[in-house]
Amino acid sequence: YNKVEVFVLFISKSSEINIKTRLGILYTFNLLDLVFSYAGLKACIISEANPIVKIIYKASPFVFVLWKVIIPLTLIVVIDRLIELCINAKVLGLFVTSVTAVYGFIILLHFRWIYLIYK
Repeated sequence: YNKVEVFVLFISKSSEINIKTRLGILYTFNLLDLVFSYAGLKACIISEANPIVKIIYKASPFVFVLWKVIIPLTLIVVIDRLIELCINAKVLGLFVTSVTAVYGFIILLHFRWIYLIYK
C-alpha cells in the first residue's frame, strides 16, 4: 500500500473498535495541545489562535484548562454513545478522523514553535 491507500483504508475502516481507537488518539492530541498551548501562553511565546479559547484563557487560565479537558471529553462520550445507538459508523469515523487530522496539524505547529525556540 502507498500512503494514500493506507489513509483511505484508515478512514473506511469504521468498526466500533477502530473508531474508539481514533477517539483515544484524538483525546491524546487534545491533551498534547493543552500542554503545549498552556506552556506557550504562560511563557508569552505564542498566542491562542482560537478566538473563543483566547477569551477563556484571558478570563481564567484555570477555566481554559477545564475547557480543553471537559469539552473534548464530552464530545467523545457523545460519539461513543452514538456508536452504541448504531448511528452511521462511517460518518462518525470520517468525522473523528478529520478532527484528529486537524489536531495532528496543530501538534505539528506546536512542534514548529518549540523547534524555533530551542534550535
